[in-house]
Amino acid sequence: MPLNLTPLTDLRTRILTATADEATESILAPAVDRCPKATGALAASGKVVTDADALIVYVSFGANDDSGTNGAPTNAYAVRIEEDMELRHTNGQAGFLKSSVDEAQPGFAERVAGRVKR
Repeated sequence: MPLNLTPLTDLRTRILTATADEATESILAPAVDRCPKATGALAASGKVVTDADALIVYVSFGANDDSGTNGAPTNAYAVRIEEDMELRHTNGQAGFLKSSVDEAQPGFAERVAGRVKR
């Protein structure tokens, strides 16, 4: 008799959804607020990505499109804007994503578990 793995598949889906929801609320939203906004294109490119096969959820900024300054792709400068602490921004800050991740880290797993239990 074959095993019914549907409950495990359902749990996996609930965990991924809960993780993506928590990442959106506790990482993406603050990172967008802190992101430098010369044009707003980099902040608008922020997203939560779920790879169900690899069981990965991550927050990403930058896109390979023409939405950046002078039509440049935002992924061309996303890393520099995030990591170069020497750059000065009139609004926003370098390290916008890292600081959001650092603040969300304590209790993240517990908040995801709480979402799964609902």
